[in-house]
Amino acid sequence: HGEPLLIPDVSKDPRYYPIKESIRSEMAAPLEESGRTVGVLNVDADVIEAFEEEDLKILTLLAREASRVLTGLWLIEQLTHKAGQLEALLGIGRHMAGKRLLDDILQTITREARSMMDCPFSALFLHNPEKQDLTLYCLYGPEGSIQAEETLAIEQSAIGSAIRGNRQIEVTELLRTEEHHFTHFIRSENLQTMLVTPLTFENEVIGALNVYVASRYRFNDDSKRILGALADLGAVAIQNSR
Repeated sequence: HGEPLLIPDVSKDPRYYPIKESIRSEMAAPLEESGRTVGVLNVDADVIEAFEEEDLKILTLLAREASRVLTGLWLIEQLTHKAGQLEALLGIGRHMAGKRLLDDILQTITREARSMMDCPFSALFLHNPEKQDLTLYCLYGPEGSIQAEETLAIEQSAIGSAIRGNRQIEVTELLRTEEHHFTHFIRSENLQTMLVTPLTFENEVIGALNVYVASRYRFNDDSKRILGALADLGAVAIQNSR
């Protein structure tokens, strides 16, 4: 429960899970980051009542200091990752600014979405407002571009929900939903999570950019913002090429 713990005799504590038979006593203190418990600093001994309350206080102080150091390291790692993503976005923007062929632009957006989000698959659909459907234009996987054809009715898909609401949608259990697109890919690659980002230009949704993950996964806000920025860049480039 995020509190320091002292166990004088582990054999008398029903919560204790034996990892090593020789352990007789144990103490532990939480490692916290922004109020959340992210780990545990643990010390054990081969004799009963090896530790006192004063030992637990010292361990708790050590855990707090370790948490502070780890938080700093995680923050540096996050900032470095963000800086790399922003640099990649700038490079993509410059790259697409020099392109006029629609196919080149769509391929670039889809390929870079997969790379930046570190996902096994990415796809780009274009919206046909007259037919009220979405047509697959690009699909990328671990081996590069994949030839595939798919047309989805907007009313029958979570992707369509993103188009109708002009907002990102995350589906965390693809195999249990009514999503029928890419069925062979979804099942063969065990894809379980999908993040859909609308491609919007001047409040008009012109398509959707999707990324897929082979696990139950929650995209954090930073990842969603980065993919949203890429989608915005792509939408402008698509419109300029038309």
